[in-house]
Amino acid sequence: MSCKNIFHFLFVLIMTCPVTGQVKKQLTEDDYKLWSTMELKQLSEKGSWVSYSLQYENGSDTLFVKNTKTSKTLAFAGGTNGQFATDDFFVVRIPNGDVLLTNLKNGMERRYSKISNYGIALNGKLLIMLESCEDRTGNLKVVDLDGAEIIILPEVSLYSLNPENTQLICDSERRLHLLDLKKILSVSVDSTKRSYISFTWQGNGSSFAWIANDTLARVGQYQIKEKKLYTFNCHNFDNFPIKSESNSISFGGVTISDDGKRLFLSIKMGNPVVEPKRVEVWNTTDKMLYDHRAAFQDWKTISKLAVWFPEEQKTGMITNREFPFYLLIPGQEYALVYNPLENEPQFDSDALVNYYLKNISSGQQELLLANHSSDMDKIGISNTGKYIAYFKEKQWWVYDVSSGVHHDLTSRTGKRFTEEKYDRSGEEKVSGIAGWTDNDDELIVYDTYDLWLLKPDGSRALRLTTGREQRIVYRVVSKSPYGATGSTANGVLHVNDGFLLQAVGHEKSGYFRWSAKNGLRKIVFENNRIGWLKYTGNGAYCYIREHYHLSPQLVFQSGNNNKPKVLYQSNPQQNKYNWGFSKLINYENSKGEPLNAALFYPAGYEADKSYPMVVHIYERLSDLYNQYVNPTLFNTDGFNISNFTTQGYFVLLPDIIYEHGETGSSALDCVVSAVDEVLENESVDSKRLGLFGHSFGGYETNFIVTRTNKFAAAISGAGISDIVSSYLSVGRGNKKADGWRYEFNQFRMGTSLFDGYQKYIKNSPITFTGQVTTPLLLWCGRGDTSIPYTQSLEFHLALRRLQKTNIFLLYENGGHAIMQKEDQTDLTHRTQEWFDFYLDGGIQPNWFTPDRL
Repeated sequence: MSCKNIFHFLFVLIMTCPVTGQVKKQLTEDDYKLWSTMELKQLSEKGSWVSYSLQYENGSDTLFVKNTKTSKTLAFAGGTNGQFATDDFFVVRIPNGDVLLTNLKNGMERRYSKISNYGIALNGKLLIMLESCEDRTGNLKVVDLDGAEIIILPEVSLYSLNPENTQLICDSERRLHLLDLKKILSVSVDSTKRSYISFTWQGNGSSFAWIANDTLARVGQYQIKEKKLYTFNCHNFDNFPIKSESNSISFGGVTISDDGKRLFLSIKMGNPVVEPKRVEVWNTTDKMLYDHRAAFQDWKTISKLAVWFPEEQKTGMITNREFPFYLLIPGQEYALVYNPLENEPQFDSDALVNYYLKNISSGQQELLLANHSSDMDKIGISNTGKYIAYFKEKQWWVYDVSSGVHHDLTSRTGKRFTEEKYDRSGEEKVSGIAGWTDNDDELIVYDTYDLWLLKPDGSRALRLTTGREQRIVYRVVSKSPYGATGSTANGVLHVNDGFLLQAVGHEKSGYFRWSAKNGLRKIVFENNRIGWLKYTGNGAYCYIREHYHLSPQLVFQSGNNNKPKVLYQSNPQQNKYNWGFSKLINYENSKGEPLNAALFYPAGYEADKSYPMVVHIYERLSDLYNQYVNPTLFNTDGFNISNFTTQGYFVLLPDIIYEHGETGSSALDCVVSAVDEVLENESVDSKRLGLFGHSFGGYETNFIVTRTNKFAAAISGAGISDIVSSYLSVGRGNKKADGWRYEFNQFRMGTSLFDGYQKYIKNSPITFTGQVTTPLLLWCGRGDTSIPYTQSLEFHLALRRLQKTNIFLLYENGGHAIMQKEDQTDLTHRTQEWFDFYLDGGIQPNWFTPDRL
């Protein structure tokens, strides 16, 4: 026996050997409701407590708070919006609407009723609560964590905390009040009564702005230190748009520049009246298709950006109909403006863009980047606004705003900074920007695996990690979504203090900390799927560990070297049932190119038995081999790995790579090669193979069943069947011609229909309908805005005309995916029944029977 086979035998033996004396049950549909989904919510300030939720299909969700040392646990059934206050208190809304403040040390609770919203302030020392009343105003209460009322402001409908949570602005009795939470001092800053809509703070808290329903003062700014109030009246500015119709302008938002001297107003004109047309005029030289142009009404419906200088009492427009889109540069002295139609008509999804650098004070602008990619991952602005980074001609460049000089940062490395596994037609996919270091001293970018430190003047390019050698992908962990309460994040990557990296290898995953002094230091990196990290400033980490056979665990770790501690094991009932396991397999396509696939074994697997197998396809799916999957009837595409493995099926998810212009044949080659590899090494019955695909996988399924009889049954959801008719159609969602999908994107044709007509015919499933022998189930939603349901209908009509075995399911309320639970249950049942009948000797369902009128 070879080493490979010995290893496989031992692996299977370990995964299938039951605990002595334990008889496990067969999972049934009625058992699915026992499964929950765990979500890691938050760590307390010092990492002493962690909050997480368990969500069940029947809606009986529970929020938990657990002590990371003692494992003491508090449960809040139906609790939402839980927040830690300091390290010892927890605030949560319970199902009856009350707000509950709990002392985590002694368990004492304080309950507050009729609270519309609440928040934590002053480093977790205070609780801010706004009472709800029928007239939409109520008392604003500030209480300490012992429940003592510090101050009450009456008749408040709106409040906002400053960025440091030390001051608060509100509209008590329709007048502006500023509350200093340190001094517990409330000051009326404006005696005028108004109906306020929103408040916005300056980044450093020096001023705030408001929007109100006030004809004479729609917008205002108050400068706190100077105690100055400025108001904005549309009628006072001749250059403000449609002055005579100012009441038709709505203000969608306001932001304040870093220095507080400029306010940026998002304004939207009243929707113009559109006269019904008796005839539509479509012109081949139009910049937009008629439907697209009609939807946007020539940019009239797009919000515009205006700037107001309160101290100078002047205004200006940053965007307009000619240049309706913008990127505001930090420092707010400049903006990039552009018109995505300037280089239309063309035939990709989006045209190349001309970016113009606009001086906000003078209104002057000049061309900065011509014919640049519309992909926003290929442009990035530094934290202070000193530099504009952009990816062009396969290299990263930087434009120095002050000097006006462009610097090439990466050509000297001779390396590639695009994703090597991305093989669609059209533009290469850039690996992206990780961030900027302190004071914009360096730019950090990614290649497929690693991080690179780049000097903005092009003088230095340093690789920070060695992922390429080990095939490990490193990516920066963003502070904003992962940090604990009270953690600060301004987008700066501190090379001396270090930052966290997520790492994903061939079979391992986890997290590392990188710093200039220590390089990479492992936090966790193991043969499981590790994710959803939360962390604190004192080195406490919490994350979720899972594998297909291992329901998600909540794991806590303090310090880089401390042993991880499992705080909670979700779905413990799994141990009572037979459950499958998974492994990553290697195979080659017919050209000898190495590929991977995820193989999931049936529950209660016995090596001497023969099993059916369903192959689920969509580009690359092997990365899912270590992801846990709850059994459920609520599946947006009707397919669920665990539903099938617990009913005695193998499930295979193969990777597919493509030769341009041979999209369908590439899928056929890779899928058949993967299946043959499994048939050679596993106890799968070659006569009981099923094929499943949705969306692009639906197209691949449609094509494969026209070219091979290897599969005893197949299901295709929302798939393309006729790429010629699809190429010459208009997308229901984006109102654009769909040809871009074929020339420049997922269908990888790389040429137009007219320059490569035979390629299109050869890759179109409808061409070979006559060769179909596999019973095929088609489904889609009538409201699909990505792939029109007529594509499935076309294939059904072709199969009907040729008298092939096919059933077509059209969900009236479905879209590209099926979102209504009743329809999800129906589709999941039909998916299981289709494969059970054709692959596993199941009874023929009633819905297979044709009409007999």
